[in-house]
Amino acid sequence: MKKRILATFITAMCGLGFFSNWTSSNAYNLIDNISVEKLDTDISQANENVFLNGNGIALEVDNRGATCIYLVDENGVKTKATTSLDTADFSGYPIIGGQKIRDFVIISKNLEENINSILGVGNRLTIISKSSSTNLIRKIVFETSNSNPGAIYSTVSYKAESNDLLVDSFHENEYTMSLGQGPFLAYQGCADQQGANTIVNVTNGYNHNSGQNNYSVGVPFSYVYNSVGGIGIGDASTLRREFKLPIIGKDNTVSLGMEWNGQTLKKGAETAIGTSVITATNGDYYSGLKSYAEVMKDKGISAPASIPDIAYDSRWESWGFEFDFTIEKIVNKLDELKAMGIKQITLDDGWYTYAGDWELSPQKFPNGNADMKYLTDEIHKRGMTAILWWRPVDGGINSKLVSEHPEWFIKNSQGNMVRLPGPGGGNGGTAGYALCPNSEGSIQHHKDFVTVALEEWGFDGFKEDYVWGIPKCYDSSHKHSSLSDTLENQYKFYEAIYEQSIAINPDTFIELCNCGTPQDFYSTPYVNHAPTADPISRVQTRTRVKAFKAIFGDDFPVTTDHNSVWLPSALGTGSVMITKHTTLSSSDREQYNKYFGLARDLELAKGEFIGNLYKYGIDPLESYVIRKGEDIYYSFYKDNSSYSGNIEIKGLDSNATYRIEDYVNNRVIARGVKGPTATINTSFTDNLLVRAIPDDTPAEVTTFDVGNNTILSSTDSGNSKYLNAVSTTLEKTATIDSLSIYIGNNSENGKLQIAIYDDNNGKPGTKKAYVEEFVPTKNSWNTKKVVNSVTLPSGQYWLVFQPDNDVLQTKTNP
Repeated sequence: MKKRILATFITAMCGLGFFSNWTSSNAYNLIDNISVEKLDTDISQANENVFLNGNGIALEVDNRGATCIYLVDENGVKTKATTSLDTADFSGYPIIGGQKIRDFVIISKNLEENINSILGVGNRLTIISKSSSTNLIRKIVFETSNSNPGAIYSTVSYKAESNDLLVDSFHENEYTMSLGQGPFLAYQGCADQQGANTIVNVTNGYNHNSGQNNYSVGVPFSYVYNSVGGIGIGDASTLRREFKLPIIGKDNTVSLGMEWNGQTLKKGAETAIGTSVITATNGDYYSGLKSYAEVMKDKGISAPASIPDIAYDSRWESWGFEFDFTIEKIVNKLDELKAMGIKQITLDDGWYTYAGDWELSPQKFPNGNADMKYLTDEIHKRGMTAILWWRPVDGGINSKLVSEHPEWFIKNSQGNMVRLPGPGGGNGGTAGYALCPNSEGSIQHHKDFVTVALEEWGFDGFKEDYVWGIPKCYDSSHKHSSLSDTLENQYKFYEAIYEQSIAINPDTFIELCNCGTPQDFYSTPYVNHAPTADPISRVQTRTRVKAFKAIFGDDFPVTTDHNSVWLPSALGTGSVMITKHTTLSSSDREQYNKYFGLARDLELAKGEFIGNLYKYGIDPLESYVIRKGEDIYYSFYKDNSSYSGNIEIKGLDSNATYRIEDYVNNRVIARGVKGPTATINTSFTDNLLVRAIPDDTPAEVTTFDVGNNTILSSTDSGNSKYLNAVSTTLEKTATIDSLSIYIGNNSENGKLQIAIYDDNNGKPGTKKAYVEEFVPTKNSWNTKKVVNSVTLPSGQYWLVFQPDNDVLQTKTNP
């Protein structure tokens, strides 16, 4: 009977997601009984290892409390993802007085299968243990769900039996990777510093304790991986909490875990410390993030179900002018922008008097609302939508709001207003004093501004900036339950903005910009567009796109950045195109028109982003995949360098035949390609964007003749060791399987090399195919297989040959 009651109680507690003392007196009595009495025989014996099996993941626990995570394939075969139980330490413990308390002995293990867990039908393992040195009772509940592959949900609680105990910190789910060898990489979703890379290489000596707090938010999840797979840990609270996610590189492997802040445990009171998600997959950070996001979706943290079409529209932002914009400058650009295919215009920073007041600047808008309405009307006349930049939560510094409603603002322990921080606790730039989410007046103030912007000024959506964190508030009139209230409740601002916006216009565009840091995970339900937020490199923006597709959804709209060098990155990753240019050279205009036109025609932003085919940092090339109908789009990147060689094309239908097209340059690279994985041989500089299109046309095999009458009209002897090159035209796309050359009668024995190069401004460019050096036959055609067949589009090429002596003659066909 105890077993049934215990299982019921745990389900109720976890389902409510409490993070304070449990209040059920029956629960306390039950825990007391379990902690001090011998368990009934229907509960699993403590000295037996127990497996908790899930969908693609499993967990094993021994009698010491050590745990091991397994990857499980479709045949049920388990592979250790973390160190074995014989070498593993406790996965969780408290630190008291600077000492790790690890003398817990298990007194109960309860496995329940096919039950209704927090996340749906699955399995549950409840473990209760006791520390002999502190008389602390620790309870951890692990749960799996059939509908959440690669994920385990865990909840931990403690109870002090003897006396109140001050705990420095609580540590849970500490694991060390055992999946093969390095190199190891880590995804760190928490925003420690502006511009910091979220994906890093982990080597011996690496030690980074990223986390979430009042000045650093982001994605509360970390994932470490190598070529075999990876494991991840994330906070599972439905409210933003303060914690740390340490990652350590040591002994040629990598460890990670979860750390929550300490607190005083009251005698006899069971306190829920926290919830977390453990993920294990055979993919890179995309796969781990997707498993985590699916669990959190079941807990209510997910993107809106309906995304308006305008969230996918290409956009121009006035920030190209910075603060020097005028109404006339913007209006005068609209026709040019429309001709480029741009459908959305953002009025960026600089339009207002003071943050917090959000009133129109008389210098920019001398006629007030009439001028602003004129601007949005001009945008709408051209079939475009108008987006307005602003900074929620910011009450300004010299604003009227500061003097008229000081009660709406966050106060420090001295009763003074506090400015919004930058990531990592640094300067928040021009950000002013922070408004408090527990103040009803401040929330209503945001809703009132939304109404003005949408209904009076005519805007169609918002770009909300500076989402880095929020200070703690000590104002007792705000009735905070704890100092963590502001961190947990910052979402209320974004929730109010979103709900007020869609109440006025269900198709309102809403994005939050986390300026140089990962997206705030807890704002996910209140946005329908995500920016990569001031990335400092092309690779940073592409990897952020991949992360956001895992979190928000494979067809969720994401933008990259405003610069022309980013265009191939934006198109190839299926991002929404964005620009802020004020003038363009003729060459830049050609590039913009090409990429914006392709984005408009292909609509890859609405395609299915497939993030689990290639591993970032592991595969030879940085690679991305998008499915659009039967066509599959691939992008390969090698920034500021060139690549020549084989490229794997993964994810093809094994029953189909494809042709591979470079859709940016309108050329066929290969035909007759079959799945599920094919290899093409090609070369590129910086990037290659191709698509695989089902095509039953067989590959053609072509022989190039060096020495026929379209190239040489008479016998010719080249100088020894000199390269000889003659141009030729390939009339149609063909696969080059062999090269041929005719050697004349006067030749003496000598060696020869031949190859084909593409054309680079009237001279040989890049070698595309070649044959091994050989001794030719005199007075005869010599045909040799190329080392690697290559498919070339029609165009101009160079046939290049190099003899090793000067009497080796090429000749017309006799």
